[in-house]
Amino acid sequence: MANKRFNHYTFDETQASDKLSRAASLVRREILGGQQCDHDIAIFHAPRECGTVMWSGVKRRVREGLAELGYTPEQFVRECEERTSAKFVYFSELSFAAEM
Repeated sequence: MANKRFNHYTFDETQASDKLSRAASLVRREILGGQQCDHDIAIFHAPRECGTVMWSGVKRRVREGLAELGYTPEQFVRECEERTSAKFVYFSELSFAAEM
């Protein structure tokens, strides 16, 4: 009974929200991992080519992950902006997905 009380979403809304949440988590995880790699490259004075290779891998994984969830990068950013705001999407670096 308690579950029915709090289940006020339709199946489609829950599914869409879950899909968007997984896509946003994927993008943020890849961006944070890329930033950590940039930091490591700077600390260990690695050649800048390492950063180029690393960021190309991040971009590829983001594109593939979004495609797996059924989004193009532009669709993902647009839906994030509809659900939150353009300012939030920009400052949370989710707009990075569309810059690829």
